Amino acid sequence: MGRAAIQIAHWRGARVIGAGTSHANPSGADAMIDTRTQDMPSEVRALTEGRGADLALDGVGGSLFEPVLNSLRKGGRRSPSPAIRRWLASIWWTSITV
Repeated sequence: MGRAAIQIAHWRGARVIGAGTSHANPSGADAMIDTRTQDMPSEVRALTEGRGADLALDGVGGSLFEPVLNSLRKGGRRSPSPAIRRWLASIWWTSITV
């Protein structure tokens, strides 16, 4: 799910900041935040020149719910995991040519 969302975001011209439990970046995000050792909201603000993220695709929730919300810009949006799957499915089905 994450790789597909990142590829679509890049295709649409977005800059992608990924988050995970290491600095490894197998997904192709433009920047990575290690959620175990870095403060997500501070890192996102530093990477966005203080603005915060426009959109967060949150596939984890739980302990990352609050840090994700605090990483958003004013008026930014958070999309939880089930909504991400629906979004990806809608893009997939509407882009098929027969």
